[in-house]
Amino acid sequence: MGQTPLMNAAWSGKKNVFDFLVSKGADITLTDDGNDNILHLACKGGNKALVEHLLPMCDINCRGHKGWTPVMKGASSGNKDTFDLLLLNGANPSLSGDDNDTLLHAASRGGNIDIVRHVTGDFDINTRGENDASCVWRSH
Repeated sequence: MGQTPLMNAAWSGKKNVFDFLVSKGADITLTDDGNDNILHLACKGGNKALVEHLLPMCDINCRGHKGWTPVMKGASSGNKDTFDLLLLNGANPSLSGDDNDTLLHAASRGGNIDIVRHVTGDFDINTRGENDASCVWRSH
């Protein structure tokens, strides 16, 4: 996937290794072959402190692999603390990926029932991904 050592540290949630690599000049602006940036990977890794550290430096709603946003990556990894942090800092829960997967799709993959409960009322529970145009965010 064309990931740098820094990306691997972010994805693994290893903040101490991440910090060391940055101190040695690792470039946090690079993306992997799938277009995921360091925030996407840190959200997958689920280290809340690392995600919090990266938020001021990254676009919280940027699109990565398959058009997924950092909050979608966080939900798919099942880490509730990271998920909550992203929402509190302005992540847009209504964005869907290139394949029309929503935050509910991502949360269902992640398997954290609290995240699924949080987003269930916001989406058509029977919506289909993979180019189904019926997926709609319900605003309150």
